[in-house]
Amino acid sequence: MEVTSCTTHVKKHAKHQMMITKLQTYNDVTYAKYRSSDLDVLKRNCEERNWFFGSIKIPKFEYVIKENKILIQSEFMFGVQLNQVDIPDHQSTIYNELVNIDNIEELYGFKDLTLDNFIIRSDDGKQLDNNEPYWNFAYVDHEGFTKCTKQDRQKKFEEQIKRWIL
Repeated sequence: MEVTSCTTHVKKHAKHQMMITKLQTYNDVTYAKYRSSDLDVLKRNCEERNWFFGSIKIPKFEYVIKENKILIQSEFMFGVQLNQVDIPDHQSTIYNELVNIDNIEELYGFKDLTLDNFIIRSDDGKQLDNNEPYWNFAYVDHEGFTKCTKQDRQKKFEEQIKRWIL
């Protein structure tokens, strides 16, 4: 992935594009291959949806797997992590657009719904470039996408709600 493939934010004096590189090292080569197949399904579905699930932006990404290691290059989503104060504004969006959806390709979906996996685009002067699709809310944990049923996701969502409220 090239940095120029990432979302462009415009300031008065410059345009910014950023990318994150993440290395995941698994204990087992077989599990690494299993996880890479999840990433294949996610990438295919994101490309079909222009990198959105409903109004929720998924960062563009590329990855390579070598033995038990997966190296992910992903666009950086400018903003702040979701926190308990902002939950009421986003809870129904998360549920309707990531949890309560028909399964994607043979029982796939987003299962890890911890607060730090969500980014709220900050309103700090970083405008999106003219050719960028508008987004205000993003889910950034590519590894949170895995085989799971709608009932699995609903159960995880209910468990997470209890944590969010405390």
